[in-house]
Amino acid sequence: MTVQDFRPGFILPICYRIICYHKSFSCKKHPKMRPARKQADESILKVGPTRLSSSDTPGTFYNIWYNKWSGGERTSRFSREKAKTRCNVALDAGETKADKMPSTYFCLYFARGCCPFGHECGFWHRIPTESDPVDATIDVFGRDKFNEYRDDMGGVGSFNRENRTLYVGYIHINPDMEVSRTILRNLMNYTFSFDI
Repeated sequence: MTVQDFRPGFILPICYRIICYHKSFSCKKHPKMRPARKQADESILKVGPTRLSSSDTPGTFYNIWYNKWSGGERTSRFSREKAKTRCNVALDAGETKADKMPSTYFCLYFARGCCPFGHECGFWHRIPTESDPVDATIDVFGRDKFNEYRDDMGGVGSFNRENRTLYVGYIHINPDMEVSRTILRNLMNYTFSFDI
């Protein structure tokens, strides 16, 4: 293949699935990987529960283990909130400090579209490939899996079962659009194969 065979945005199978463009080719063997961009500023990384007044709390007890409120009403205006950021692989993927390390994990904040470190991040900013090392007790983000699933079926999951199911909930469907077309439109950014 020559440089002319690649169109802008083509995903190369030899270079960790980093999106490469015509201008980024530096040698015949491997294209030059551009540095990962900063997706957000550091103010977005505030952790912990949101401070709410007593009249705004969606429950009566705050569970620090699950980072959720419990008791009280089931439906609340705080229960579902649209994500403020989103990962765009074509723009956000790139080389980070982790590419020089022998073994590391993928950046959770990159996957959420809000990594403020960009090329200075210590985790990979790319899509997982089949050649990446797999550990049954740890997920791709380096979080420990557990023996059993959580009570609310959230979290990292269990190492007793290999699960490749992605749950997509609360999709807003236009009346003239099918569910499968909506899912395809949102997941076509990624290069994994899936069945709907």
